[in-house]
Amino acid sequence: MAQTSYLQKSGLGIMINHAQKINLILLNISLLCVLWLKPAVAQKYTAEFLSIGVGAKALGMGGAYVAIANDGSAVFWNPAGLAQLPKREISLMHSSRFSGLVHANFVSLVLPDKNQNAFGLSYLRIGIEDIPKSTKLDQNDRPIIEGYFNDTEHAVLFSFARQSTADFYFGANLKTIHQVIGDHSSLGFGLDFGALYKYAEHLKFGIMLQDLTGTYVFWDTGKRDIRYPALQWGVAIGYPVRLLAGKITVAASQNIRFEGKNVEDAFAIGEIAGSDFLFGAEYILMNSVALRVGVERSFLTAGAGFSFGFFEIDYAYVSHDLGNSHRISGRIMF
Repeated sequence: MAQTSYLQKSGLGIMINHAQKINLILLNISLLCVLWLKPAVAQKYTAEFLSIGVGAKALGMGGAYVAIANDGSAVFWNPAGLAQLPKREISLMHSSRFSGLVHANFVSLVLPDKNQNAFGLSYLRIGIEDIPKSTKLDQNDRPIIEGYFNDTEHAVLFSFARQSTADFYFGANLKTIHQVIGDHSSLGFGLDFGALYKYAEHLKFGIMLQDLTGTYVFWDTGKRDIRYPALQWGVAIGYPVRLLAGKITVAASQNIRFEGKNVEDAFAIGEIAGSDFLFGAEYILMNSVALRVGVERSFLTAGAGFSFGFFEIDYAYVSHDLGNSHRISGRIMF
């Protein structure tokens, strides 16, 4: 999932650490482009916060989760997976990203019924506070801080999933987006669709079409942005192992943005062809302890999880040039 582009789009003038910083002027220009200037630039980063991913289990596996999607975070990875849940579930996540600069919180409620349907309601909030604002340089070519502002982004998702046969699942999200950057705000609407297929006992295929018809975002400046459709597909293979009554799962997926933007390239104005590959593995011991590792593009991820019957807690670590991220999530089944 995209990490660099989101921070560079909205994190104006934030120092990453003593060795790494983002140029204030360049970032201010980037935000102005998003809000008022060239549509082609703005649309590349429309509602980019939706690309960060949720759930420490999925993120510990590098985000290669579209063919697994067996918990409440499936609303973001593949809503079809919600129909796999045997019980009602509440999922929670807190994330501290880029050495504590960006904070994310996620909560979801999934309600399966007796007719092989599942209904979900989810909320995601991303926030960056006290962002320095600068549009001028002093005599030493250093940015002059004119004030501070916040960037908060919200998404609410209404989900439906169904198991139509013993091996096939499908699902969809209707989502609303609300962004507040400084004195400006936006409102948007979008649609996602996902499908999941189990082949034999150990092999699963998944596909997710995000922003199926394009997600339209309307700003109070009068501008209208479009978040273009994206495709994610993947495969997962799981086998039991004798050691400590374990099970190992290996997964891989590919993310494709239809407008041709590679999510790793943050300030490119022209279209750049490319896609991102994600890989992950999980080893579950005695159905109670899970160890995870993954690769999200060129960045390593790792994680662990503990199951206590009706309650599970997971942790994920994601490395990045701009600062490491920590994700903690939990799920309650009832």
